[in-house]
Amino acid sequence: MRTISPLSVLKTDAASLRRGRRTTADEDTDFLELLWERAQTSPGKLAATALGLILLIIIAGATVAQAVAERTQGLDTTLRRAEPLTNVTLTLYTELSIADAITGAVFLSPGLESQEMRDRYDKAIAAASAATVQVAANTQSQQLETIAEELPVYTKLVESAKVYNRAGKPVGAAYLSQASHLMQTVILPAAEHMHRDQIDALEAAQQQQTQLPWAPALLLTLALGSLVLAQLHLSKRSRRRFNPGLILASGCFALLLLWFLVASAFLVTLSGEGQRKGTDPLRTLTAARIDVQQARTQETLQLLRRGDEDQLEQSYRSSMAAAHNQLDELDRAQGEPGARQTAASAAQAWEKTHEQLRKDLVAGMYGESVELAIGPSPDACAAQYRSLDKALTSDIEHSRRTLRDSVASAREALTALAPATAVLSFLAAAFVVAGYWPRLNEYRA
Repeated sequence: MRTISPLSVLKTDAASLRRGRRTTADEDTDFLELLWERAQTSPGKLAATALGLILLIIIAGATVAQAVAERTQGLDTTLRRAEPLTNVTLTLYTELSIADAITGAVFLSPGLESQEMRDRYDKAIAAASAATVQVAANTQSQQLETIAEELPVYTKLVESAKVYNRAGKPVGAAYLSQASHLMQTVILPAAEHMHRDQIDALEAAQQQQTQLPWAPALLLTLALGSLVLAQLHLSKRSRRRFNPGLILASGCFALLLLWFLVASAFLVTLSGEGQRKGTDPLRTLTAARIDVQQARTQETLQLLRRGDEDQLEQSYRSSMAAAHNQLDELDRAQGEPGARQTAASAAQAWEKTHEQLRKDLVAGMYGESVELAIGPSPDACAAQYRSLDKALTSDIEHSRRTLRDSVASAREALTALAPATAVLSFLAAAFVVAGYWPRLNEYRA
């Protein structure tokens, strides 16, 4: 009987363990080698080509779907947030300016404050407060915090000024001057800065929509070209002129590419039109309206701040010159019909009346100056300012409508593209499978 030593048993077990470990470690390598060997065969090459085409179709379709989703989201943001928020910030500035102008007119008017002026002031402050809340619900900024903190201070100063004015005490003018200084140097600049930030954001969003989406278009072209080359290669290999599956897959992607290019062209064209006829005039018109409102405030303050007339007159002229420059940039043949011509005529008439106001003020004819500034006559500065502001407001609303209509039309151009991309990509992948499956079955037969 042969004796088996414990050492030989251990060696045998160790060898078995080493073989077991080597087999486990090499499983993945053996699978990859087998896969590579299979891929070198004719059916393996066909299967690899089909998988590559399907993968390229999925990538191209996903890229297009993502691009469409991003464009759609950008257009929705413009319609639902950027453009309305830009208008709200302009409303905020306008109502604040109106409130300050009414307050000044109250102190220029003889006698006590009329109910009409009180109602107009309250309405302006309420509208400004509502606009502040609406802006705060959509964005946060240092300027907004400044307005929210300082507006209650302003209204408190105004109410104190009115109380002292009704009591016939001169200290009311000091409170009014302090309130107006707070409005002109802190609150209105913050509102103007906030409005400019919003219109910059609106313009940037519009500019982004005017860029052609090259990456998705190139991927679609690459996928379509690959399908055509695969069709040519397969027809040469199988000696069959046509492969119905690949022809249908190529047709799906040709349709998708054409659809994408046409929709993108519409999007870029409409976005460009919206920027040219909407955003650009809107920026110019709102800047002109702000300049006009500043000029009106400076005109009124000349009658309230005796001794500062020359400095305020210089500010008035500077604001009106800026407004004229803004209006000269606009094409008067576009915009709200007749609005830009009306604005230019009203500005010229207002400046002419203002010159007479200045002459009366320099000559010491204070009562006549006040009458020209705030009087009810249609030839007074107040009526001419309102005519100019009304024309600018009408043109601003026309630019807003043009912008929104262009963005809405661009949004509609993309409505069906997203689901069409998913359907056509799925069909193209299915047709690739249908085109290659019969060729692969030939090798099984």
